[in-house]
Amino acid sequence: MSNTIVVYYSFSGNTRLIAEKITKSLNSEKFELIPDKKIDLDLLRDKEFFNSEAKCSKINDISKYKNIIIGSPVWARTISPPVKWFIEKIKDDYKGKVSFFCCHSGVIGDSFEFIEEKFTDRFLTKKGFYNPLTNLSSCFEEVDKWVNEFKTK
Repeated sequence: MSNTIVVYYSFSGNTRLIAEKITKSLNSEKFELIPDKKIDLDLLRDKEFFNSEAKCSKINDISKYKNIIIGSPVWARTISPPVKWFIEKIKDDYKGKVSFFCCHSGVIGDSFEFIEEKFTDRFLTKKGFYNPLTNLSSCFEEVDKWVNEFKTK
């Protein structure tokens, strides 16, 4: 069993693509957060949605992992609600190290600050990937560099 798991939510496939590349590079496990309520484009236009709780499928025993790498798309300059929900669920009980990546097509906003604040003493590293599906080769090169950085921490 790997001591690292990649936990992510992906709406359009960008975050899934990066999560799968990281998983393969680290030979780690992965878990995709699936919201209980389907998220569609109309919901993304509702500003209240970003302040709501987006419950998702749960991982049975997160404590068995030494490291969690969390991945999220950036929506409205912040982490997606499914990932925020996951972070809120684990932030007090999970004692391992946390790294974070996001996929974006513009401004990252408060995404990094949000997660660093939740895991202050357990935070390892962060990385933003710009439009992975349209910048595949450069994003994969960035993943390789970031994974090597992660391995040294």
